Amino acid sequence: MLAVKKYNILGLNIKPMSSDQILEYIYSNITKKQKIVISSGNVHSLNLSYNNKWLRDFMNSTDLIRTDGQGLRVAAKILYNIDFPQRSTWADFGWDLFNYSNKNNYSIYFLGAKEGIAELAADRVRERYPNLNICGMHNGYFDKNDEHESNKVIEKINLSKADILIIGFGMPVQEKWIQKYRMKIDTPVVMTGGAVFDYISGNLERGPTILVENGFEWLGRFIVEPRRLWKRYIFGNLLF
Repeated sequence: MLAVKKYNILGLNIKPMSSDQILEYIYSNITKKQKIVISSGNVHSLNLSYNNKWLRDFMNSTDLIRTDGQGLRVAAKILYNIDFPQRSTWADFGWDLFNYSNKNNYSIYFLGAKEGIAELAADRVRERYPNLNICGMHNGYFDKNDEHESNKVIEKINLSKADILIIGFGMPVQEKWIQKYRMKIDTPVVMTGGAVFDYISGNLERGPTILVENGFEWLGRFIVEPRRLWKRYIFGNLLF
């Protein structure tokens, strides 16, 4: 692991790493065939983990908490008067990861979202990177509490020989599933993705560019999906 100082923000130990440093870290662990989990740090995950000890413990047990949202950068400035690197949100970082994986011949497995969305995401990625090995896809609509069903999905992942597994079940479902099944998954790098496949597929639009580029992507998301996200962003941001 790169020697980066940890900062405690609402109980989570955050290592401020740029997108390039994260990619370097992924490269190192795939090369060494070491298993790692990279989780997502944003206002939503901070709020949830602050009120749920098991989630806080899980997040802190992961190998890296990625700076996924602007709120993390704001908190670091308030608490420590430091500037975290620019956030590595999936809507941007995903394309950095696909480009990097394409150059290094890494294979990626997409797990999550509704039926067909991961396939649409894969098609869109292949338009830009035709040679990228997206070695498998599976929707997130299976019974994650059913060990038999989960084991069948894991068997498919392991047979794919993926280097990177992106899991987009949403929080805290994806964290619970990883906590329970990580040891059975052969893939070296497992990353939590939330709504990553909806964004990559184009099924979910980002907000206006002026909001995205100025730290208000949460407001953009709220504008796009007010009915689903009002509680998360209105009450969640105030709580944070």
